[in-house]
Amino acid sequence: DVSLFVGKTKTEFKAHKVVLELQAKELHNIIILASPSDDMYNTGGSNIQLENTDEDIFKSLLDFIYIAIKPELNDDIDTAESILTAANYFGCIDLKLYMESTIIEKFLTPSTAARLLLFADSHVCPLLKESAMNTYFVDPAE
Repeated sequence: DVSLFVGKTKTEFKAHKVVLELQAKELHNIIILASPSDDMYNTGGSNIQLENTDEDIFKSLLDFIYIAIKPELNDDIDTAESILTAANYFGCIDLKLYMESTIIEKFLTPSTAARLLLFADSHVCPLLKESAMNTYFVDPAE
């Protein structure tokens, strides 16, 4: 019951407010605040613009929410960080936790620990932050 036009190309994604309310609370709040409504439940269809969001990252978020498909990362830490950032921004806690654990498992090394520690701190990722601190303190020279 909502159409989301994402990115510079304004790719359309359709979603349901009730699903987003449960799985992506902040995205739901963005939709509610941006939707004109004549009734207190905001049941009408809406068209929402999300111009500063990457289409592929947003598709990964919706795929995770609706059909539990884990994002394809192709050993790309930048994509992993972008998905985690979007999950954090849109309030998709399950995806955020999954991405935190994936970054720890696949990308956290002594040479990436300091950078990931700063990333974790700026995006409120306590699991990643603790793991990055432990990895850094084991071998801070790398």
